[in-house]
Amino acid sequence: MAPSTGWSGMLAALLPELLPELWVFALRVAHDAGTAEELTRRTCLRACAEERRRPRGSTPLCWLYTVAYRIWRDELRASNPGRRSDVASEVVTHARPGQADEADAALAAATPADADAVQAGGDVRDGTFDECIVAAVARLPETQRIAMLLVAVDGFSYAQAADVLDVSVNAVMSDVSRARQALARELGNMQRDGAVRRDGGAADEVDAAP
Repeated sequence: MAPSTGWSGMLAALLPELLPELWVFALRVAHDAGTAEELTRRTCLRACAEERRRPRGSTPLCWLYTVAYRIWRDELRASNPGRRSDVASEVVTHARPGQADEADAALAAATPADADAVQAGGDVRDGTFDECIVAAVARLPETQRIAMLLVAVDGFSYAQAADVLDVSVNAVMSDVSRARQALARELGNMQRDGAVRRDGGAADEVDAAP
């Protein structure tokens, strides 16, 4: 794509508004609050310095995510192999108002039949249920997890997600499809194995005697 024109200085003015969203994305990618903070810092500096390289038609948020993912992929991921702190609650806590969190995204992304099976018999959901769903999302392979959340949570198009991940649209569509299938299986297993009760709570290890 050709670089955009007439955008100089715009990103710096928009950063205060976009920073919370960038932080959530960095936390999803890095799974570590300290690394996410460094990733956010580097992204702000580089995205502003290189804003004229933003592809034509790319939104400011999409450009920030694109820069962030490339910094993670090329500079930070190698220095944090396998580092995955328990930051699921932070990701949900910092989710944007009006946006689905990872638990809702997982239910929305899974096939309706499987999502309904998990919640059959009641609409009550507690923290234990949401933690199970967030954990299922966290277990997805990185590209599948990020692609699905970009589409299901952030509302990105497949083309925008492809720009962020620097892959083809077909690759994103494949990753999202595989993520949906994996989550559907996990949701079904939760119901069948009793990991989550029909009312949304954790199943008891031993049933009470009749």
